[in-house]
Amino acid sequence: MPKVSVIIPCHNTDKYIQTCLNSLIHQQLKDLEIICVDDHSTDNTLNILKQFEKEYPTKVKVLSLQAERGCSAARNLGLSYANGEYIGFVDSDDYVSLNMYLDFYYLARAYNVKIVSGKIEFILENQNELITNNNSPKKHFQLCHNKNILIFEPPSCCHRLFEHAFIENESFLVNKKYEDISFTIPLLIKANNLLAIKESCYFYRANPSGIMATDNHPNAKILDIFSEIKELRQRIENYDSQKEYQKILKDLEQRFVFTVGNSILDWDISHAAKKYLISLYLTIADKQIAALWNSKNSFIKDLKGELEPYYCASFYQDEPLELQRKFTEFCRQYHLKR
Repeated sequence: MPKVSVIIPCHNTDKYIQTCLNSLIHQQLKDLEIICVDDHSTDNTLNILKQFEKEYPTKVKVLSLQAERGCSAARNLGLSYANGEYIGFVDSDDYVSLNMYLDFYYLARAYNVKIVSGKIEFILENQNELITNNNSPKKHFQLCHNKNILIFEPPSCCHRLFEHAFIENESFLVNKKYEDISFTIPLLIKANNLLAIKESCYFYRANPSGIMATDNHPNAKILDIFSEIKELRQRIENYDSQKEYQKILKDLEQRFVFTVGNSILDWDISHAAKKYLISLYLTIADKQIAALWNSKNSFIKDLKGELEPYYCASFYQDEPLELQRKFTEFCRQYHLKR
């Protein structure tokens, strides 16, 4: 059994995948299984993956989806093949420090924790320099039990290590945007603690063509935030500790809704179209998120303040499904006009 299995969903990232794989091949933790899942790439990504598999046959395993199914489906397939004692996830246009999994693995074992995380650093599109952090035995880390810190951590699964047995029956919600929310946050609640290393170890690249890509045009997939919140609630309803997190989760749901709503402000559309879509979006949110406007959290108030001028209640009598239909249809029509 390898110490760690790393799962990489891959889609049209031939510009970046070699850097990603090199950061894993050359990890200081040698007993590493690298599972690459190609999500029906149309560029040279799959050929590069196969070259690595041929060169490192004991370390790299390549799987292929026969149709494009998205990041969640690729990760779920990778999970079904993973043999490691612990599981990590990396996106194919990103990379990690060369000591990340060594640190994660031994700290997880030493402190008997289910989840270890490090800091995410945002990088330029053309940045490819592999990094090894200080290997001092006096690593700066925090064993955290603070519920606010746990829940308001970035929901990404990629800057973390999970005990395999702890996530054995877990999966990602397929064909939904923001899929990390309903995967990672319930696991943090279930674990009820987190060992966090205070150094950058995961290097995130904003890539316009990768599997996690978004764009500046109307995209009805932002409504998936409500599916993710619903799934999050369902996954934690039987946890012993879920009652302790209820107040924090309400704040978190509001934060997700207003953060996603604010993305509309960056869309390349007219002011009138933004006003229409934000009003629709907030009406949907108001019907699905309890006490949406009542948070006393200053960060959430700031997010809310950006959107309030766009809001009007003209759609409030519509049913939620009708509101979502209008939002989706407007996004589709506006995108076609461009």
